[in-house]
Amino acid sequence: MNGKRILEVGCGPGIWAPWFKECDYYLGLDWNAEHIRQATEKWGSDKFQYEVKDVRTLAKSSKKFDFVIAFGLLHHLDDEESIELLTAVSNILSEGGQVITIDPVFHDKQNLIARLIKKMDSGKHIRMAEAYKELVPNCFSDIKVATTVDMLRIPYAHFFMTLKR
Repeated sequence: MNGKRILEVGCGPGIWAPWFKECDYYLGLDWNAEHIRQATEKWGSDKFQYEVKDVRTLAKSSKKFDFVIAFGLLHHLDDEESIELLTAVSNILSEGGQVITIDPVFHDKQNLIARLIKKMDSGKHIRMAEAYKELVPNCFSDIKVATTVDMLRIPYAHFFMTLKR
């Protein structure tokens, strides 16, 4: 991440900030003012900034980012909101930039416990892998996806997307 500009959409209280300490600039956006206060208090600096802001308003600025990350966000948004978000971030990617998303996913061979855990999630839009892929607007031409079931000690599946223009 050395020399890179990173935008995190739905940054919450900034728990991912330590992973990006080598970047040149990090901007975390969230709608929750308390989360932004916590993130700013713990990680805020000239290099690490946090704002209560909708990414769609940022998309109208001239700022460009090498990476836009949305960890655990899409499953909190309905299809229309997810497509709007992905379209907006496509406009602020630098040349060669990437969008990276991680969200919980349902799959056919999922055991009952994993399915029940996901049903308790506050995100009401957990999808099957194909449904996540359908959210990707046409402005992205390079789409890589993966599902993993072994990241946690409990039975849980994650869906990863990496998008390039």
